[in-house]
Amino acid sequence: MPQRHEHLTKASETESLALALNSSRSVCVDWAVTMLFYAALHHIDAFLAGKNLHPLNHSNRDEEIENNGSIA
Repeated sequence: MPQRHEHLTKASETESLALALNSSRSVCVDWAVTMLFYAALHHIDAFLAGKNLHPLNHSNRDEEIENNGSIA
């Protein structure tokens, strides 16, 4: 299971790629938004991994967010 720092690295890489894609070709904005969504999921998974929680799917992630307080 990925550790917190691995999720943060993946989030950063995905964000950088999304920004580069969007700045080089404005027609790719839909893909950039999709990539930013996945970067956000990595940030959430990093938060949960810091609590030794590793959801395997979106439903499990939703449950963990509900049970583990604010992620802000």
